[in-house]
Amino acid sequence: MDLQTKMRLERLGMDVPKTLERFLNNEKMLVKFLKKFEADDNMEKLSLALTRGDTQTAFEAAHALKGISANLSLGNLNEIVTKQSDLLRHDHLKQATLLQPEAQAAYDEAKKIIGILK
Repeated sequence: MDLQTKMRLERLGMDVPKTLERFLNNEKMLVKFLKKFEADDNMEKLSLALTRGDTQTAFEAAHALKGISANLSLGNLNEIVTKQSDLLRHDHLKQATLLQPEAQAAYDEAKKIIGILK
């Protein structure tokens, strides 16, 4: 993996050597799975559910994003959606909603960086 790509992924909170190890040191496999993240619609579901005040749907979307971001080692996004998921699990919709701009920013950055990977 070239240094620029590694640095981009590290900006997302990824421990690149550990993540590559989980992907059998196969960079192409890692990039393939990262590219699948671009098609995931859970952030859209989360945002819409928070806007509508639908705690259950928001929890389901945040929980899904928590798992996806953990599996892909997107640490920055994972940290925020984990907090949201925990808050929503305990019906703290307002507090979870307050974290949404930060979650959206981390998600947008992840999509931007993943979008330029080869």
